[in-house]
Amino acid sequence: MFYAETSSGRLRLGDIVTGYVTAIPKQQEPITSSFVNYNIDVALPLHLVVLTPCCSIGEKTLSVVPLESIIEAKRKTFFKNINYKNDMTLLNLPHLPKDWRELGENVSFDAGDMPLYTYDHLFFYAEDARLPKYTVKLKSDDAKIEFEARYYLIDFRNICKVKCDCIASEDEGKPNFENLLTKMLSSKILELSIDARSDLRKKIAFYFSRVPKEDQIE
Repeated sequence: MFYAETSSGRLRLGDIVTGYVTAIPKQQEPITSSFVNYNIDVALPLHLVVLTPCCSIGEKTLSVVPLESIIEAKRKTFFKNINYKNDMTLLNLPHLPKDWRELGENVSFDAGDMPLYTYDHLFFYAEDARLPKYTVKLKSDDAKIEFEARYYLIDFRNICKVKCDCIASEDEGKPNFENLLTKMLSSKILELSIDARSDLRKKIAFYFSRVPKEDQIE
């Protein structure tokens, strides 16, 4: 089970939410000795995912990342793999190299019996009727295939910080907490199951804890 059957009544890591504005600065180079042009892309994504750890949600601050359809993320080739078409969340888990090969991945590394991630910056969300469906169009040999899907993903490289007055923790002791909580929960659409939230926590921890070759100690 990927999604929780009932809501916990709180914002949680991995929740799908709506109603939060994101802003992404864009510039050609760092502004150091001379000024360079820059712009800020402000957007109101239809859906986002909460990436603040459950115990750290509060103090008017929330980390979010846009939730994109597989088409929006330009990853529709995943649908050409029947394993992923049937269950895209297989990509959220570490697998042995031989298992990745069985899934159709061209895995060149040899890690023996150590499970490894691929696409370590991506986390996939299972289909659900509460998520908008979209059309997938594929070409297979001379045939054209068209079907509807509801798989989505997040990219850890796109995390944004949002400041919102209603983001609060009960531990802050605010007298109007229940009112703030009502506003927070009005943005909530779906909550992950405990197992799926654990998978997200493990994968994002792996993503940020990777050690580059130049820092590895023999």
